Amino acid sequence: MVSVQNKLNGKIQELVNLRLNKGVSPVELAANIYNDEYSEIKLKRKFGKIVCNVFFYDQELFGENKVKYEYVYTYNEDLFLEEIQQKKGKQTTVTWNRKKEEEVLVRDIAISINEIESKDDVQLILNTFPKDLKKLIQSFIFDEIMVI
Repeated sequence: MVSVQNKLNGKIQELVNLRLNKGVSPVELAANIYNDEYSEIKLKRKFGKIVCNVFFYDQELFGENKVKYEYVYTYNEDLFLEEIQQKKGKQTTVTWNRKKEEEVLVRDIAISINEIESKDDVQLILNTFPKDLKKLIQSFIFDEIMVI
């Protein structure tokens, strides 16, 4: 069985990786235009964000028809990938969102911290986080306590 400390360390490492990794860059996406499957790639600024639309065709899962897909990659001003949306026909699906990924990890960290009995140990762990994350984790810890 995985110990609370190991589980906590794993989630913290995932959170660190998420915060440090910018994701696929717009330049890397634009380079895909040389691949035969890709038909169009657009880059634009929109309300302080960079948006990259990637269009390609793929075979239907159980058919012979080729289906046109559009993926929309949205970046912040520091070029961190914030969200990926898939558009197929008129249907749009969010396939990845940085804030939601971070929220899930923070919630998992808070749940693991709640399993630690020593309040001193909890405070030591919380003090290792930047202020913004510490507040988020504490809010989730408080929410977990309120649910019980």
